[in-house]
Amino acid sequence: MISKKLDLHTSQNYLKAILESIALYNANARADLSNWLYEGYKEAGNNEKKQISKKTIILELLSKWIEIWEDIVVLALMFGDTGITKKDKLPFEIYANYHTQEVARFLYKAKNGLSDDILSKIYAIKPANQMLKENIITNKEYAYSKKWIKEKIREKGKKTFYNMAREFIKRKRRNKNTIDYSFLINVYFNTKHGFKIFQETETSKKLWDFNNNDIVLFDKIKKIGKRKLMIAGIFKKFSDDDVKLLINRINGWSQVTKEIALAQLEYLKNPNWIISEIRISKTKQILESGIKKPGRNNKCLCDSDIKFKKCCGRFI
Repeated sequence: MISKKLDLHTSQNYLKAILESIALYNANARADLSNWLYEGYKEAGNNEKKQISKKTIILELLSKWIEIWEDIVVLALMFGDTGITKKDKLPFEIYANYHTQEVARFLYKAKNGLSDDILSKIYAIKPANQMLKENIITNKEYAYSKKWIKEKIREKGKKTFYNMAREFIKRKRRNKNTIDYSFLINVYFNTKHGFKIFQETETSKKLWDFNNNDIVLFDKIKKIGKRKLMIAGIFKKFSDDDVKLLINRINGWSQVTKEIALAQLEYLKNPNWIISEIRISKTKQILESGIKKPGRNNKCLCDSDIKFKKCCGRFI
């Protein structure tokens, strides 16, 4: 039997499926799972004998934290035109084949500051000068649109990506294209594959020569076959406030992930989707200053030269 590629198997539909999955599953489910883990962390805190469980839960929370980071960066690599991935790759191909070092190189770039052009592509927003050139906005709308777009991408994009980079990246190796990760990222990468956390029993202390004050990781690792053992004591550095902060960031960055994925879905339906948001923003601003709402057949307050009932009047 010969399998035939169906008409609906197009690049755009592959991309839509990925974006819907990121928005609905990756962002929501990871935030839900982390909040559920946090409840477990609080329960464990009520029992002194469950300290090891708390450390294991923190490792799981770290994994959700970093998965959310990766989701945001992969979206940025798919759409931001940063020069980090191969130019001939389609967005869904980048999603399927990205490497962790590409995530690191993007964040290194973000730490040094992303351009407004890159940020507008990540958030699926056409620049105001392009919309003017395509006669999508009027000359009277241009100044407000340009200012609105600039403020939006700087407020949402620059701050988000810089803060992520600051915690993810340690430094770039001299004369090399590889990035050194921060302490917590290294903990995660060195425990998510092939490691077992062993408990601090009396026998394990004798076998692997560590004591209750140990918080080191790498010099205490011993290979057992193809597995590695890690002492759970490293997590003694975490306080309850640190964990609360971690949860807040997971929830916040889950929202950023969803926002970018949904914006890209809107862009696929209508590349000029952002115009109505800009126009509504301007009209609301004018109305809040005390000006009466215009008549349905009057020109809209946003300077679109469209009747109010067919422009912002549909939403206000």
